[in-house]
Amino acid sequence: MLRPQQSRHLRSKKLSRFLEAETSYARAVAFKPEYPEAHNNLGNVLHVLGRYNEAEASCRRALALKPDFAEAHSNLGNALKALRRVTEAVASYAQAIALRPDFSEALTNLGHALAQLGELEEAKQAADKR
Repeated sequence: MLRPQQSRHLRSKKLSRFLEAETSYARAVAFKPEYPEAHNNLGNVLHVLGRYNEAEASCRRALALKPDFAEAHSNLGNALKALRRVTEAVASYAQAIALRPDFSEALTNLGHALAQLGELEEAKQAADKR
């Protein structure tokens, strides 16, 4: 078991890595703004850092550049769910799954979002598809 000091150190180190990743992806999108993968990855990092509005914007930029980007649809869903816009998140997850029917992470997230909305039968169906 980790002592509190060790735990704080690990959290601090992890946070530092995410901040470094944010800087790297921000540089990437500044250098090559038409690179959807960098926008998507930046959105992921911003989500982890709790900056959900910025994560949403970054994922939307990725999708503007590459509308059939299943991962970006799923990550947009994560940002929207974090912003408590669960109905919109469901639509994003559904779009990700329409593009990639075997996308287990999106299916899991869709199931969780549907359950949060009280749509338990639909949530079970999403879980059964994984």
